[in-house]
Amino acid sequence: VNQATKNALPSDRIMEGIRNKLHVEISVQTEDGDEMVLELWTLSLEESQFDTTLKAMNTVYFRMGILLKSLITTTRITPAYHLSRKQKTEAFTIFYRVYNGEPKL
Repeated sequence: VNQATKNALPSDRIMEGIRNKLHVEISVQTEDGDEMVLELWTLSLEESQFDTTLKAMNTVYFRMGILLKSLITTTRITPAYHLSRKQKTEAFTIFYRVYNGEPKL
């Protein structure tokens, strides 16, 4: 999760990445390769209320990491996650994608 967040929000373009909205997609894939999005979370920033100093940007980056880790923890209590865990190991796989821009549904 940390690496996916760093890829979606490079440290030299944090503001640009947040302006474009950050998406966290949780999907399930079957052994046949079929994929279905279970949840899509969109995170954005209201620029008028944001301090653009370097210290503030580092704080946002750090807190987003905590938020994303919390999000993954939370998704593990959803019914879809429990259903996928009860199936054969190879029947379902849960995937997380972190990206910015438009939602890819």
